[in-house]
Amino acid sequence: MKNINKIYSFFIAIALLFWNPLSFHVFYSKKPVYNLTAVHLFIWVVFLAGLLAVYGISKNKGSVRLRNLILAFTFTGILYTFVVVINVGIGRIKQTKHLASQPNDDRAGGLVFEPNTKARYKTTEFDFTANINSIGLRDREIQIDKKNKYRILCFGDSWTFGWGVQQENSWPHKLEELLHKAGKTNVEVVNCGRGGQYTTTYLQYMADAIPMLKPDLVLVGVLQEDDLAQLFELNFKTPSAPAQSNATVSPANGATAAVREMLTASFSNITGLFRKKQDVNSETIDIKTAWKESATKFLDGLDDINRHRFYTLPDTVQQMFLSGNLNPSLVSGYVKFPDRVTVFNDPGQFATKFAIDQMTKDLENMNAICKKNGASLVFINLPINFFIGHSVVRCASDVLNPYFEANNNIDSIYASVAGRVQVPYMELTGHFKQLSDKGNYFFRFDGHPNERGYAEIANFVGNQLLTNNLIKTQ
Repeated sequence: MKNINKIYSFFIAIALLFWNPLSFHVFYSKKPVYNLTAVHLFIWVVFLAGLLAVYGISKNKGSVRLRNLILAFTFTGILYTFVVVINVGIGRIKQTKHLASQPNDDRAGGLVFEPNTKARYKTTEFDFTANINSIGLRDREIQIDKKNKYRILCFGDSWTFGWGVQQENSWPHKLEELLHKAGKTNVEVVNCGRGGQYTTTYLQYMADAIPMLKPDLVLVGVLQEDDLAQLFELNFKTPSAPAQSNATVSPANGATAAVREMLTASFSNITGLFRKKQDVNSETIDIKTAWKESATKFLDGLDDINRHRFYTLPDTVQQMFLSGNLNPSLVSGYVKFPDRVTVFNDPGQFATKFAIDQMTKDLENMNAICKKNGASLVFINLPINFFIGHSVVRCASDVLNPYFEANNNIDSIYASVAGRVQVPYMELTGHFKQLSDKGNYFFRFDGHPNERGYAEIANFVGNQLLTNNLIKTQ
């Protein structure tokens, strides 16, 4: 009997080498599941139950049936551990294989995005498809060797990417059309935009793309206020900030979500081996469902003050948000940082000064990369509704928009940065302010330019390039 008890205890101990809080930290600390309290609690329960089982067996406690049941769970745990180790091994092999070619993880070897992917996004306001080419750009296929073409690369965030419209309606594509009509038929304009980015990440993309594609001219589209704010929010480290893991996730609702997160973290590399290529490369993004789930989690996680702020939003914005038709990050900004525009429109604020210094450094480094590769850099100040009087329904602070339109300090900040770095500067504020129809150039709730808005950006930029002789074609 003692020998049998030792065998039981041995296998339970083997299982507990994985099923304990320390091993959970080692295997999962950089994965979203590590932030789920329910999973932490489950690991502790399994670990303590295993220790209790070893103690009970050593004292010859419990029936044979109970011990056999415990042994069955133990072997299941060991098998799970074995598969997890294989999954980790596959991940390490993939990481080693792509280490030299990957600029960063989510680009998977592409310049800006994972190459050869396709996604469709649909809400009540827009329906568009994003096709990513073989070098990781939202554009048609680009030949690396430009030959006799005059190549222009456009970097920026979702305003440059063309969020909300088909690729042919993005401003870089419209710019190429305009230049061709003006007789610059050998000009090629390439879209290097990506949503959610800012000058620091534009710089990273430029460091990869410019030496490869050898452009003659580089246009960087910097969004009014937003790029400046992100430079502070994503670069300034607060001294008292608590330590966080590299990946975060909103608390999951229920056991099903926790199990799903755990299985995804444990077996993602293995399941990836069996996933069909077309399943990876062509996908219809159910953005409404994803945004609706995020909206529910966001609202559940608000404290009383922020919940009160949420209910000050216009009714239509609330409904769009809760139905999955409005980007949750927009609403999060309205609720958690309601004075964002006020802060970064003030050049005297510490946060604004910090962001200005960061932007200046980024532009200096961009200019250095361009010069090293024989290209010129142009700073383009892209318009947002706060400062140009166009109608976008956002939040309660919309009542301040006329004030920001009349007291716009962002433009002078951006102009001063361009002046310091000594690069040409374009500003679209005046152009958009003089447009008579202020309700048809931006999506009413999403806030991005629509087809007409992107066309206006392209027309203005193209005319400025031609008028100021910034395109040095032969």
